Amino acid sequence: MTYIYKAPCWLVKSVAYAPIASPIFTGDPKAPTPTAGDADTSIATTQFVAGAVATATVAPATVAPLINGTAAVGTTTKYAREDHIHPTDTTRVAKIGDTMTGALDFTGSDTTIRLRKNASGGGNYVNGYTGANPRWIIALGDAAPESGGNVGSGFQVSRYNDAGSLIGSPFTISRADGRVVLNSTVTSTSPTTGALTVEGGVGVGEALAVGTNLGIGVNPNIQPGNGNTTTGVTVQGGALFIGKASGPLSVWSLNAAGTMVYFNYAGTVNVGSISMTTTTTAFNTSSDERLKYDLQPFDAGSILDRISVYDFAWRANNERAHGVIAQDVSGIYPEAVTHDTQSDLWGIDHSKFVPLLLQAVKELRARVAALETAAI
Repeated sequence: MTYIYKAPCWLVKSVAYAPIASPIFTGDPKAPTPTAGDADTSIATTQFVAGAVATATVAPATVAPLINGTAAVGTTTKYAREDHIHPTDTTRVAKIGDTMTGALDFTGSDTTIRLRKNASGGGNYVNGYTGANPRWIIALGDAAPESGGNVGSGFQVSRYNDAGSLIGSPFTISRADGRVVLNSTVTSTSPTTGALTVEGGVGVGEALAVGTNLGIGVNPNIQPGNGNTTTGVTVQGGALFIGKASGPLSVWSLNAAGTMVYFNYAGTVNVGSISMTTTTTAFNTSSDERLKYDLQPFDAGSILDRISVYDFAWRANNERAHGVIAQDVSGIYPEAVTHDTQSDLWGIDHSKFVPLLLQAVKELRARVAALETAAI
């Protein structure tokens, strides 16, 4: 008879069971769900976790959120809440309707401030206030409509009174032609330290009022007049041009009579003037005996005999006139001739012939008197 040995069941190793230490389950293992709020070492099923999360409460944060101007999703375990509200950041300026304090500095190799209006008819303005009241407004493109040809959006400076009401615009610049308009009196208390330079010239539409003196040249403080430095008009290193395209050019005085224009050499030596009375105007050349010496008689006839006088026509308008040729007279009587070497313009001062004529008349009278005496 044959015997068969059967081992006990506890000696048989089965692959249907997981080890006690660090078991790895497969499939859908289940366990009893602990009571809600259980805090022992029981296995927490998904049912237990879902219930705990549904009833969980989180205490609100006690620290204010950082304000850095940039929205970002949190990366830490701190909670964000639906009812969370960011506080107002008073250290930053809102894009619309805010107030800044202190100085605003722009630094860099190329800094720019741009004021952009949406369309023609609006203005780009920089305002200066005292408290709540405006004092000055600079328009970098005013509200004048743009109609082509660079018209509109001009430059304008406006001023306001103490109550904040507009007084007017003392200074404007046309964008179309660059024309500068001064609508108020321009005053300079120190012409040597403050100057107005206009490269293309100055145009005065109506009247130019000068309170005391008008200085033109290097040093406007030098204002000679009648041998002194208190009144008058100074032109230094250049020329003063006064003219009009058509019509009369008038010089007048509020006084009934008085000297109008002085001509001075070296600032104080009077060499001539234009004066007026209530009825006449005199063109005066200096003839003070204190300015002359070595007085000698001369023969006027010999000078006059060599000067040719012509009946001629002007090339500009064909009008006929009588006179001499400056180039011819220059070698005979040069003191009556003027020559601008820069423009090569020759001229004659006919008043210089008066002394010759006076002397010639005297000589003729003397001869007539001698002939009359001899005839008796």
